[in-house]
Amino acid sequence: MKRIRVVLTMRIETTVPYGERRDAISHEWMVFCDALGWVPILCPNSLSNPVEWFDSQSAHGIILTGGNDIGSEPMRDGTEQALVNCCLERRYPILGVCRGFQFLNCHFGGQLTRDLSTAQGSSNTFHTGTRHDVFLEHPLSRGSEDVVNVNSFHCQGVLKKQLAPCLNRIASNEDVVEAYASRELSVFGVQWHPEREKSIQPVDQVITSWFQAAINEKGII
Repeated sequence: MKRIRVVLTMRIETTVPYGERRDAISHEWMVFCDALGWVPILCPNSLSNPVEWFDSQSAHGIILTGGNDIGSEPMRDGTEQALVNCCLERRYPILGVCRGFQFLNCHFGGQLTRDLSTAQGSSNTFHTGTRHDVFLEHPLSRGSEDVVNVNSFHCQGVLKKQLAPCLNRIASNEDVVEAYASRELSVFGVQWHPEREKSIQPVDQVITSWFQAAINEKGII
């Protein structure tokens, strides 16, 4: 059976002591994709034509990974913008994680709060380097599992009133959106990091199954 090939975007880092600008990604993403049976394909940020490169990879979808605040690395922003436009045009699925979650919301006309602690008060300072509960809303709600505990590594975020109109909120923590989906657009996003868990969690299994179903429905594999 043909395996799903997924493009993963990468953060840009400057190494010490060499001072070189490099693309980087956690090994956890390779483990995560392998556990799902997906083939991970790493997308460089310095390509002159990301869409042409995407076509050469025979990929079935993209994951926008975490790292780099939006606007801090224009080269990465441009690469991801090109890939998102390409996948939307062709109806290929897109999964945004942390920064990717925020990037997609902004792409569709939503807004971003740069510092949750100043926007919502002290309760929202607990989103960086911690774990917290999120309330699962339809269609993720599964009976008694309406609340799940997730990791959290973000100081920026999307408030409920800032979510783009075309995206449907499916999880939240107080007034902060933690996950969304648009089955029509084949776009999914989570503010937490599914790749940083020791195993694939049930809530992440649901979302990745939607991603995979979008590929199967399109018949691109």
